[in-house]
Amino acid sequence: MDYKKHYTKLIERAQDRSIIGYCESHHIIPRCIGGSDDFTNLAKLTPEEHYLAHLLLVKIYPNNHSLVSAAMMMCAKRKSNKVYGWLRRKHAVAMSIHQTGEKNSQYGTVWIYKENKAQKINKESLNSYLNFGWQLGRKEKPIKIKKLIVKGINTEKYKWILEQEKEILEEFDECRSISKLLRKRGFKNREGNKILSNWLKSKGKTVLKRRNTQAGVP
Repeated sequence: MDYKKHYTKLIERAQDRSIIGYCESHHIIPRCIGGSDDFTNLAKLTPEEHYLAHLLLVKIYPNNHSLVSAAMMMCAKRKSNKVYGWLRRKHAVAMSIHQTGEKNSQYGTVWIYKENKAQKINKESLNSYLNFGWQLGRKEKPIKIKKLIVKGINTEKYKWILEQEKEILEEFDECRSISKLLRKRGFKNREGNKILSNWLKSKGKTVLKRRNTQAGVP
């Protein structure tokens, strides 16, 4: 049997669809054989598919001990990938209920950072810290332009976001309008809105959601 062929078909099928409900992130090229954490090397699989993917990888690389160990951890005390998927879904629902609202140990708190310092504070105090130069998160993460681009959009078209970073942040503080920033740079009909919005959020800016103005929706 051509295990590599079946593995490739499994990954290709996963990349051409969207999963509704619980799914698991899988490294297409395993990290133990040089794969990275880049989004291009990740695929969203159902628990059954994820289990099967690891079994196929063991068949493809039978002498890789790391892959064998990973597969063993997924199938321990389970007779089939169907049982594995059922348990994973049940566990996800249980954890979601257990960690909802005040039951969550992180409830009402948020991480902020400034230079090399990071601390957890109550959300009620967030604005006062942001006014003194603190930002959301534990540390600053380099923004890769590819992570801001949705599938099918030209990466080169949005390089200005990183090249004009300081200017964009200052303009946004003044006008508080993503649409105005985009129109100034030749974009129309909300083109690029999602990309710029996500980037501003990563910089700790509060971005208001657009209200639905369709008939019958207030």
